Amino acid sequence: MWTRRTWLRLAAGFCTGAAQAAPLLIDGWPGARGGAARIRYRANATVTLLNIPLVSRSDVGGGWASASESEGVLRLEFAGGSDPARARGLNRMGFVQEVARASDYAYFGFISASREESFAEAKAALEREAGELTHYIAVQGSAAGGRLQISKKAVAAPSRLTWSQFNDLVSWVRRDFSSDPPELTSAPRDGLPFLQTMWSAMCDGKRETSSLFLHQGQRFQLRTRKTPDPKRSERAIRLEGVIEAEAKREKTPFRLWYVDGTPPGLPFRIEYKARPYLRLVFESIEG
Repeated sequence: MWTRRTWLRLAAGFCTGAAQAAPLLIDGWPGARGGAARIRYRANATVTLLNIPLVSRSDVGGGWASASESEGVLRLEFAGGSDPARARGLNRMGFVQEVARASDYAYFGFISASREESFAEAKAALEREAGELTHYIAVQGSAAGGRLQISKKAVAAPSRLTWSQFNDLVSWVRRDFSSDPPELTSAPRDGLPFLQTMWSAMCDGKRETSSLFLHQGQRFQLRTRKTPDPKRSERAIRLEGVIEAEAKREKTPFRLWYVDGTPPGLPFRIEYKARPYLRLVFESIEG
C-alpha cells in the first residue's frame, strides 16, 4: 500500500530531478532512425533442483530486442521482465541499450537489484515482494579516444511499474539516474560492451569465436560455437556460448538461434540459466 509519505518523497525527488537532470552519456549519440529490426519474446521458466526440472511455466513474462544502424552507428537494445500476475508476484526486469561506432561506444541499462542464488532465497524473495518500492542497479558508460568512463547508481521505483508499464519504468529510472548522477570513474578498456560483442560473434564467418567484453568495468570472456540447425528452419544457426567472468571464474552457458544472413537476423530463441535453480527461454512471438 502506498503511504502519503512515500508518495511525497518520490514526487519531491522526481520533480527536483526534472529541473536539474543531466543528460546521460548515451544521449549525445545519434538517435535511432527508421527501419530498425525488432523482435518480441514470450518468456518461459523452469525451476530446477540439481539440474532436475521441478516445475515449468510458460508466458511468465516477455522481452524484446532491436537493432538499427545509421550514420555509421550501430544501436542494439534488449529488455526482459517478469509478469507478477503469472510469476507468483515476482517483479524482475532488465534493460540495456548500446551504441557503437568503430571502437567508440556508450551504453545505459538497469537490472533488478536481486541476487538470489538458491531456490530457498528465491522463495524468501517472493514473500518480501509486497513492498512499495522495487530497487534497481542502473549503469552507464562511454568509451572514446582510448578512455572508458563508467558510473553506477542504486535506483528505487514504484513497485506498480511492472513489465506491462515498461516504458514508464525506463523513464523513471533515467530521470532518477540523471537527476543526481553518480561520479564517473575510469576503468581499463578491453573490447566492446556485451550486446556489441555478441552481435560481432553472430556476424563473424568463423565457426568458433572468442572475445573479451566489458560489463560495469569488469572483464568477461565470450566464447561461441555456431552450427546450422535445419530442424528449426532452412537458414537457422544455433549458437552455443559461454560467458566467463575473469575475476571469479564463473561460467554461464547459453544458446540462441537466429537466421543466417548479412546482417544476421535477431535471435528468435534464447535459452540460458539465469540462476543455479532457474532456466529461462525467450521465444519469438512474431509468428
